[in-house]
Amino acid sequence: MHYGTLATNHNPTGKFLSIHYSFQKIIKLFIILFLNIKIL
Repeated sequence: MHYGTLATNHNPTGKFLSIHYSFQKIIKLFIILFLNIKIL
């Protein structure tokens, strides 16, 4: 997480990439939770 915030100081594309990767992590967490609920 700190690497992404440091990259934002120099280039806006790094900011977009850090937001994109964090969004992917959130989506993966939701998918895992949804699958666990369906199994239960």
